[in-house]
Amino acid sequence: PAAAAPPAAAAAAAGVGGWMLYRYWRYGVSVLEPVYTRDGVVAKKEDRAVLFGKVEGQNRGPDPMDPPRKTVDPYYWMRDDKRTARAVITHLNRENAYFEAQTRGLSKLKKEIYGEFVSHVKETDENVPHPHGPFFYYTRTVKGLSYKIHCRKRSVGGHPAGGEQVIMDVNQLAKGKKHCDVQMVEPSPEHTVMAYTVDYTGYETYDVFFKDMTTGKLLSESLKETAGEIVWGADRKTIFYTTLDPEHRPNKVWRHTMGTPQAQDELLLTEDDELFWLDLDKTCSGRFLVVRTSSPTRSECHVMDLE
Repeated sequence: PAAAAPPAAAAAAAGVGGWMLYRYWRYGVSVLEPVYTRDGVVAKKEDRAVLFGKVEGQNRGPDPMDPPRKTVDPYYWMRDDKRTARAVITHLNRENAYFEAQTRGLSKLKKEIYGEFVSHVKETDENVPHPHGPFFYYTRTVKGLSYKIHCRKRSVGGHPAGGEQVIMDVNQLAKGKKHCDVQMVEPSPEHTVMAYTVDYTGYETYDVFFKDMTTGKLLSESLKETAGEIVWGADRKTIFYTTLDPEHRPNKVWRHTMGTPQAQDELLLTEDDELFWLDLDKTCSGRFLVVRTSSPTRSECHVMDLE
């Protein structure tokens, strides 16, 4: 994994040596080399043979070319599935520096365009509360805040009533994070525990956390590296989730029993066909779990009785 970047302020405080180190770490160039030229940033070329057609151990589709054809890709080194290669990161930093320099004179225009967009948006807003058990759940936004606030109110006579309970303020969750994407917020069937999935990296791999809805305290239990989709079982003892294959395709469904290690979770279904993706749902009655596997042209559903 890539090491953490030395902050620019700390590098400057360390003197010329610190600044030189920071410059090299961020841009991959010495003080004698330009970060970019007048014509931009030119990516280096490193010839790499790439095969098209049949490759042992890889799914190349039906009837791939055999023998495979070989071509040379001088920019193959830019492929970085884990987003940690220093050569790729420093190149992108140089591209960004060039872009910022070229568009520096447009800062006023950018603010005007942004202001125009925002003027047509109702920043402080609330969606329609939806009934779910003894509560009405809804989200709202506040002007000046970037993320949603998840709330609920008691259901009285089929209408939301009483004081508002904030069950999650994503703005608080995002503090100190470079990226924060909350995909799902799901109360348990008893409405006592809330499960939510969040991605702090931007890689669309989500961790699952659990929160006591009465005290607001985060539970110690969590699930790592999921696809971001969760469905509670018949009660708060069980939760279902999906995970990803190396190509970032949701391909496995798991059952987790609360209070047990994730390593002991039960694998319920694996979708081996790379054209199909898995997703989860639950019937309105709450009795059945629905696992749907679908491709652009076909789909099928598997149903599990949760009782």
